[in-house]
Amino acid sequence: MKNNSIFLFFLSLLTACNSYQGPFFYMVKDENPQYILWETVSEMSQTVDELSNLIFVIDTSICSHCKNLETVLIEFLKKKDFSIYHINFDISITAEEDYDVLLSITNGGKEAFLPAYEENFFVPIMFVVENKVAVYSIENDFTKTLDSCIKIR
Repeated sequence: MKNNSIFLFFLSLLTACNSYQGPFFYMVKDENPQYILWETVSEMSQTVDELSNLIFVIDTSICSHCKNLETVLIEFLKKKDFSIYHINFDISITAEEDYDVLLSITNGGKEAFLPAYEENFFVPIMFVVENKVAVYSIENDFTKTLDSCIKIR
């Protein structure tokens, strides 16, 4: 009986360590993982059309949290098999038409992740895109969440 109790205790420790309860997403293996900047919304749209599944971050060029995240993600990707893209909202989203393209990706699926044009939202924010539309957003614990939810095919 004592051995069974010890076994159950260790089993509960092993299963309790992974507290992630969210969905899992599959990315294609990238031989040269990078943190890639999209200069324009059209460049973003073209990449989404070509790759269909990817991860991207919306940030701003003047946000200290965004700069810290960039540094963390660059180091994080050195040990991963996928790339992450990002776009500087304050530089690349200059008109309502640009924002509409962004919304078609982030809000084109079942969920609307971003508000209407000229409404505020917090950055940085990360999206997992599947079949050309965002299916999941990550707003904190970026690397921990990525470690838990991203699988490589």
